[in-house]
Amino acid sequence: MIASMALPLNDPILIFTVIISIVLLAPIILRRVNMPDIIGLVVAGVIIGPHGFNVLSREIGLSIFGSIGLLYLMFLAGLEIDLNDFFRRRREGTMFGVLTFLLPFVPGFIVFHFVLDYRIESALLVATMLASHTLVSYPILGRFGIINHRIVTITIAGTIIADTTVLIILGVISDSVQGDLSVVFWMRTLLYFILFFVFVLKILPSIAQWFFRTQTEASGLHFVFVLTAIFISATVAELLKIEPLIGAFFCGLSLNRYIPRETILLERILFVGNTLFIPFFLISIGMLVDTEVLINDPQSWLIIGVLGILAIGGKFLASWIMQLFYKFNASSRNLIFGLSTARAASAIAIMIVGAEFGLVDDQLLNSTIFIILLTSIVSSMVTQKAGQQISSIYTDENQGGKEEGDKVMVALGNPENMKHLINFGLMLKANDSKSPLYPLTIFPKGKNSYQKYQESRKKLVSVIDEIDAPISNADLITRMDINVVEGISKAIKEFGINRVVIGWNSQTTSIDRLFGTMLDKLIRKTNRMILVSKLENDVSKVGNIQTFLPENVQGEKGFHDLLNVLVNLSENMKRRMLIYSTRKTLDAIKNMNLNGNGAGELIMVETQLDEDFFEKLSSGPLGQNDLLFFVKARRKTVAYSKIIDSYPAIIEKYFSYHNLILIYPEQIIIPKGIFQLYNLNN
Repeated sequence: MIASMALPLNDPILIFTVIISIVLLAPIILRRVNMPDIIGLVVAGVIIGPHGFNVLSREIGLSIFGSIGLLYLMFLAGLEIDLNDFFRRRREGTMFGVLTFLLPFVPGFIVFHFVLDYRIESALLVATMLASHTLVSYPILGRFGIINHRIVTITIAGTIIADTTVLIILGVISDSVQGDLSVVFWMRTLLYFILFFVFVLKILPSIAQWFFRTQTEASGLHFVFVLTAIFISATVAELLKIEPLIGAFFCGLSLNRYIPRETILLERILFVGNTLFIPFFLISIGMLVDTEVLINDPQSWLIIGVLGILAIGGKFLASWIMQLFYKFNASSRNLIFGLSTARAASAIAIMIVGAEFGLVDDQLLNSTIFIILLTSIVSSMVTQKAGQQISSIYTDENQGGKEEGDKVMVALGNPENMKHLINFGLMLKANDSKSPLYPLTIFPKGKNSYQKYQESRKKLVSVIDEIDAPISNADLITRMDINVVEGISKAIKEFGINRVVIGWNSQTTSIDRLFGTMLDKLIRKTNRMILVSKLENDVSKVGNIQTFLPENVQGEKGFHDLLNVLVNLSENMKRRMLIYSTRKTLDAIKNMNLNGNGAGELIMVETQLDEDFFEKLSSGPLGQNDLLFFVKARRKTVAYSKIIDSYPAIIEKYFSYHNLILIYPEQIIIPKGIFQLYNLNN
């Protein structure tokens, strides 16, 4: 056993333990420092690799998982692409695809071949890498509700053209390295590509359609079929002297119409890839990085600088030309640039293939990984800002529709505040609402589960009987689950809840600070409105309702429901309500009819929510029994700002003895895709 502990490790159990521990802990830790997972796993690979602490060697099994992960990554990239988006905006998308490919490709080839004196194949490979891009920042758009925006559709259409061209050129380069570029070579290559496309775009979809139709009750076999299709496509491509990555990519492209969103099959595909294959691949990439080359070789920084200018400059130039030609505004241009500037899957694949054929040296490989880091950060920052600007003036067509009603669930845990929480939950419902109130208690699985169930149910019934206002319609829920967050999130889905009330927890442990509190986890688990209640006395005894709305909250999906909650509180409590916010947000409220039957007096105060404001408010005409409504926002949403992060400190400093409600409005549901479960942006 002692001998097996020698570095690098060679014991399979120890190797797998190290890798799976990194896969487990990296997302948890990186989430606390707001670092993208893809970057953190690559850095972890650098640390444990042969050029770091030499814990692992790439030759011991990890390279196999890395190769599988690369194929899986390319398959998911193809699976993510929606061909309907391409056909809807094919003209603008074709133009952008040509521009976003040529403008980095041509200057990249000229610089690396004629200026830096790289051989033709190597210069073509670098230029191809520069022309590629991955929609790393795409999940950010889901939080802003602009998935269906015209600019996004155009960018996706251009991505299909650019990345498909990149992979085809990669296949031609890899073939040319192994043979000559004669007429026979080109004819043979053309024939092989025709045969490959016939298989992957005609034969494979027909087989998939037949299999999914006949094996209707074997969802496990559906997943095995998808895995088989990936590797058969890669094998067929390799037999036809085409890069296997192209086989995996087009397999995803041809199967995406048969794997709908929101299905168990897609969940399984994403789960296996994002928790096993892709993390192993990213760690193996980090193990290739030689930090000594970057530190001791000044020319590496020259290469990084040249690559950075070409990578970012070429994509920005393509976006700028699109802006001039189609009269886009600056925000639309920046959104195109932000979405198309990141390099990830395709860039890594290209450079790995180049390294295998001796076209890429350690200097260029290390520089490319650094560029992936740089462009991913730039992409996320630009997309975040542009998406926020566009969202403030764009109403997504999916945000409308029928109201879901006042389906309020009150999660109960502490016996001391159960009564207050239920009374508050009743105040959130409209007077004419026919939906029941859903009081919820959760107890952990374990010994004496049935006894705990009976005790929880009995306690809940006794609390309901003590409520001041009679509850004519209540649906009591008692649930056993592995933890509170899982229990609440499952109940939300099961009963279609749109408002969740939980109690205030003032105790934060060091474990909570590292792994996140229950509230942090619940916010990530559900997009529904969450209200955190800290009531010092019963709702019937509170004074005025003081509400603090952050700037741009009117751009959130849950803004209308938030205003409905405020109206319901005003009507049910018969209290005066003061709303503090910026002019833009207050104007949006004025344009809506908030005067319900019997609503209390409504006063809107224009102000900037900062610490000076809260300090003056605390020493001014603020009643001791007033109810303070702090409207918060999830990170990277339209209404999010730095002042929201300082709310806990402000509350502790000025309002620790007041009645408080923290409210997170409902948020857009992010579509499932390659970057959702294993988020490349955090």
